[in-house]
Amino acid sequence: MKTALAIVIESLRKRVRLARQARVLKELKGSVVEWEGDLKEICKDR
Repeated sequence: MKTALAIVIESLRKRVRLARQARVLKELKGSVVEWEGDLKEICKDR
């Protein structure tokens, strides 16, 4: 069983990681151009 301190540290690390992910996603929002292509055609060879 983990110690209380280990649980707190793990929780803080997870919170920081999620905050970074949220910031990156917010920065990317609207910056991706619309993709044009045929996904079925691309995947046909697989």
